[in-house]
Amino acid sequence: MIRYLFLFAVSLVIVGAKAGPGKLLLIGGGSEKDTENSWNHAAYKWAVDNSANKKVAIIAFGSSTAWLPDYFMNECGATLATNFDISSTATADAQATYDDLMTYDVIFLKGGDQYNYYSTYKGTKTQQAIIDKYNAGGVICGTSAGLAVLSGVIYTAQFNSAYSDDCLKNPYHNDIQLANDFFNFFPGYIFDSHFTIRGRFGRLLAFMANWKFTQNENIKGIGVDEMTAMSIDENNLGKVYGIGSANIYEAFYDHTFSQNETKLIADSVKVTQLIQGCSINFSTGTISGFSQSRTPQIKEESGNYTIYASGSDVLSSNTGLIDDLVNQSANASDNILIITGSNQSLAETYKTALTDAEAANVVIYSATSDMASNADFESAISTAKKIIFVNNYYADIMAFFEAGSAGLALKNKMISNKIILAFIGDNSRFIGRTVVTNYLTTDAAYNGDFIIKPGFNLLKTSVVIPNTFISSDFYENTSAAVPYAMITDTLTYGIWLNKDNYLKYEPNSEDKPHFYASGSSPVIILKNKGTKTGFSVQTAYGDGLDNPPNFSGFENMTLSLIDESTPYQVGNTITITSVKDIQQRTLPSFNYMIRNHQLIIDWPDNKYSVSLYNLSGQLINSGNYQDRSEIPLTGLKQGIYIAKMQGNKSGDLVSKKIIIH
Repeated sequence: MIRYLFLFAVSLVIVGAKAGPGKLLLIGGGSEKDTENSWNHAAYKWAVDNSANKKVAIIAFGSSTAWLPDYFMNECGATLATNFDISSTATADAQATYDDLMTYDVIFLKGGDQYNYYSTYKGTKTQQAIIDKYNAGGVICGTSAGLAVLSGVIYTAQFNSAYSDDCLKNPYHNDIQLANDFFNFFPGYIFDSHFTIRGRFGRLLAFMANWKFTQNENIKGIGVDEMTAMSIDENNLGKVYGIGSANIYEAFYDHTFSQNETKLIADSVKVTQLIQGCSINFSTGTISGFSQSRTPQIKEESGNYTIYASGSDVLSSNTGLIDDLVNQSANASDNILIITGSNQSLAETYKTALTDAEAANVVIYSATSDMASNADFESAISTAKKIIFVNNYYADIMAFFEAGSAGLALKNKMISNKIILAFIGDNSRFIGRTVVTNYLTTDAAYNGDFIIKPGFNLLKTSVVIPNTFISSDFYENTSAAVPYAMITDTLTYGIWLNKDNYLKYEPNSEDKPHFYASGSSPVIILKNKGTKTGFSVQTAYGDGLDNPPNFSGFENMTLSLIDESTPYQVGNTITITSVKDIQQRTLPSFNYMIRNHQLIIDWPDNKYSVSLYNLSGQLINSGNYQDRSEIPLTGLKQGIYIAKMQGNKSGDLVSKKIIIH
């Protein structure tokens, strides 16, 4: 189904018919900072500047500190800012509460539990005051839970918080409780907060699907990241501020969503990620602010082999893959070679499972330096019909390829005609063109520490991230890594895997390459057919002391949820590759300095582009260079800038902070 409907996809107009002349500030949560260049300063000042009397009412379900009122008055120009503790229906429905709120032209709903807002304020004078103020041209702001209640359809969180992995397995999950009878400031949309850091893209899709299934109405979704905000003015113009992105999800057509058994399937959802400096006209769909276009040079997969890739190292998550590998792919009598690192314990577990599944001959070898020229290992590679990669470390396996005859033999074998390969859990990352080596390092995305390296290049225009939703410690990394790597290396496909699914790449009977998926959860695929893109440059404090996070933005990609019922075509022809297609890309020696109002870059034997941004995300200038270059910085004001240098052929991306005194 997916392979044909993509051909029909047109750029749909994103329409949000607002219910009144007011303005909205959608804030994804996260703590505010009090520096002048902080993520929140421009957004919060926008709210004050766009109000008539510059008075701010800050509503919370429970008591609040004086910090936020003081910040609005001392830093954002408010003439008055007052906390309102509205924690009971009696207070919410009091005429005095209504009268008091109506004297303020900015109403700010804090975070917490949105069901407290919904259940306590619904049908009260507080609800009416907020509606009346919006209709009178006021500015309504919401952060976290306060954001969640402002859309036309809202997630009430009546029971437990909904999680993406549960929602993808069942969009009717009991934790998905939706309503459309509260503020309704943005009809046809549902909002969500803490979007990337809590991995909520899966649940936003489930919210949209649930509403379609139960109400027969396609709604759009907006997910806002932490320490990120989107203003929407009276003309339906949205603008993004902060460290992350505002993510806009829209079904391409009326029957985008379906189910196989209980799990959610999506044929094609348009995804837009807007970062600071970007804007959107919600009436026309026009987007501005991106400075670069990224169209993949390699648009299709074409390898003539079969690849399995799972989302977890845990054996119990891979029983279906093992059965498929042993009994459905070729013959159970085929020689199976397990490639592992120095610790063979996990590999032994998989050997036992393969033997229990009636695999006839399974052997294990460690791809370590002392085995690089081992004759028995080389013989096992030569006779293997199926090869499984388990518990290998990236640096070790890449070094093994270059260390001796066994490594070279393995390179040749992996790309040989009709070979069957399986990659378990973490090792699934290796199959693509690009690998994010430290995606399970805490706060790697937030700290701007992602390390992008070349993969095995078996999938020549893809990146794979396993262990999605494995832990809240890594939701942000696994969510951000796919689009960041796709944009960095200009890839066509990004694939998220989790513990409840696995992917299979294989040409079909007509030799057309396809992705297939199995498991109780759908595989998530993001596709880039050519889009304008950018990278986040704002930091939390905006003081230049921290690296910008590894968050990215793009104008238009397509997201799909697939399983065994929905093969996904990724190419039209197969090719027989050669050893040169699996070669390690290493970052060339790179140096830079600032001298005599010049940025001097020394990147030997490399052509590269340089883009210079200010801390607001605006592109100051860009150009193409080679080897040693001297780039003038004259005319730039004192301040902090971000220089992004990217190799034209390798795609390697280097970011540096530039301070102009």
